[in-house]
Amino acid sequence: MALTWGIEAMNPVLDLDQMDMASGVVEKVGDVKRGCCDKLYLRTNDGELKKYDWTIYTEEQENLAGSNVRVWSQRQISIFGMRDVIYQVQSGNQYVVDYKNIKPNRKKGKDQYDPWVVGILGSIAVFPLLRVWWVNRKSELND
Repeated sequence: MALTWGIEAMNPVLDLDQMDMASGVVEKVGDVKRGCCDKLYLRTNDGELKKYDWTIYTEEQENLAGSNVRVWSQRQISIFGMRDVIYQVQSGNQYVVDYKNIKPNRKKGKDQYDPWVVGILGSIAVFPLLRVWWVNRKSELND
């Protein structure tokens, strides 16, 4: 838990104008059998294929394949490396994912990451490892 909280604390809550924006056609939207998030594959206007993480909540989001969209995303650190997370998707004049609904929850969640709690949980997690090391170290000295 401490590791997850510590990593999440390193990802700032950005405004839309600070996020990466890309336009293009959605090639594929789907759920992943393994992993934490659904994926969206976007062929940008420059011809580049980008892969984003996001969570599908509605049928409208699931049926975006072939649609021309604008995507706002943030590059984030996760336990398994860097990933691009979608926070807003606009298809035509309609927002399929609207950041104004997401940002308050992100800010609220960010306030729950108290550095003291992360430190205490980290210490608790390291203590059993230190204990094993200490016991095995003493037995080697007696041999």
